[in-house]
Amino acid sequence: MESEKETGLGASVRRVEDERLLTGKGHYVDDLTLPNTVFAYIVRSPHAHARILGIDTKAASSAPGVLTVLTGQDLIVQDLGTLRCQSFPKGSSGTSSFCPEQPLLASDKVRYVGEGIGLVVAETLAQAKDAGELFQVKYDILPAVTLIDAHAPGASKVWEEAESNLTFQIESGDADSVSRQFEVADYVTKISVHYPRATANSMEPRAALAYRDNIDGRFTLCSSAQEPHGVKEVVSRVLGISQLKIRVVAMDVGGAFGMKGQVYPEEPLVLWAAINLDRPVKWTADRSEAITTDMHGRGLSAEAELALTKEGKFLAFRTSVLV
Repeated sequence: MESEKETGLGASVRRVEDERLLTGKGHYVDDLTLPNTVFAYIVRSPHAHARILGIDTKAASSAPGVLTVLTGQDLIVQDLGTLRCQSFPKGSSGTSSFCPEQPLLASDKVRYVGEGIGLVVAETLAQAKDAGELFQVKYDILPAVTLIDAHAPGASKVWEEAESNLTFQIESGDADSVSRQFEVADYVTKISVHYPRATANSMEPRAALAYRDNIDGRFTLCSSAQEPHGVKEVVSRVLGISQLKIRVVAMDVGGAFGMKGQVYPEEPLVLWAAINLDRPVKWTADRSEAITTDMHGRGLSAEAELALTKEGKFLAFRTSVLV
């Protein structure tokens, strides 16, 4: 009976990873240092919504230590792919839906503050950042929309090819039956709730390091990702490389709350740079980058109504949630 108590339902499970992490022996992407490593920096948009009229990278390309500069137009020329939603929900019958694809670097316009418009790789991170500041970008600033006004009549569309700023709509339940219950209810109580947007703000920001194995020629991508198999599949498709030639290693995640379960543009960009330069390429987000470019959570407005009898019996409930 004693052994059952120690291993049965509800018994304590001894954690095995804590000592290593709490004594500073964790192994994170930013801890990795390889010979001849070079550093990537992403030039980002300061605008929430704007057309890109032109990018002049001449000064950046000739800056000290710079090895390569890449823009969204370069990605189009090289026929690199885009990031797609892997689990786009099916909308309700009779409603339209639109699932946009995320470019690795914006080419026509930017759609959020912090969206990448250029990649700089240099011998040092400081040189890459300095070169990034030499980018000459001409923007045509467009009206930006938020959750509050994105669905107002005449709102500026984030994606012109979409019918509106509504990507999909899901409806469930029997609307007619619920409406009838509300018509005969003695009391109806309502509440409106707005849950602000949230960011994971992980201990280690997102990071990636890519390099080629000189023995077998395969490329290794070290990432702070929570789902390395998903990263391998997506990066392989985006770059047009066989999965057999890519190995993805998930280091200690350093906090995530699900945020690092996505595939981000920086992972294929870093691997692309390592392939083309034949040198290890490393990128680590700084805290400002993380807050603006990590996948955000929450950010919803909900309105709910409850129909009741005089005795307090619940007749029906309906809610509308805009995310």
